[in-house]
Amino acid sequence: MKTLLTLFCLSLFAATPLMAGDMNMSGHKMAGMPPHAGMKGMSDHENMTPSKLGKYKKTEFESKRKHFLVHAPLVPMSNGWGQFEITITDKIGGPINFAKIGHATFEMPGMKMDVTQVKVTHIKGNKWKLGLPIQMPGFWKIKLPITAGTIEDTVYIKFVSK
Repeated sequence: MKTLLTLFCLSLFAATPLMAGDMNMSGHKMAGMPPHAGMKGMSDHENMTPSKLGKYKKTEFESKRKHFLVHAPLVPMSNGWGQFEITITDKIGGPINFAKIGHATFEMPGMKMDVTQVKVTHIKGNKWKLGLPIQMPGFWKIKLPITAGTIEDTVYIKFVSK
């Protein structure tokens, strides 16, 4: 019975054509995902519908070693190109105007999807703009490595899109 079930599943897979647009950069099938899903670059964001922004239950995110706070009053709440502003402060809320954000990424924890790069743009002072493609509803986690002088720490912004 087990062999019969395996053969049946293999025949279904073999009968379904696999197109290049159905695969991520690692060659894994991304069925039902838009062509940009799983890609490490941001080249397709111009063609994406803007994501709606809204308040999440948490708007202040503390860094792992408690050196920084990131304030994100609005986060992406729907599929599409999510673009929102953040503010970086020290642990008591004072602005850090000389901070730098390293290679920022985001992922959907628990899903077998590639980690995707976040587009980071410095606005001025301690204000930054983040851009990312929200590919599906669910729980998302952004990883922001922040450096200010000799202090390095990581902030995780977590939110749910619908």
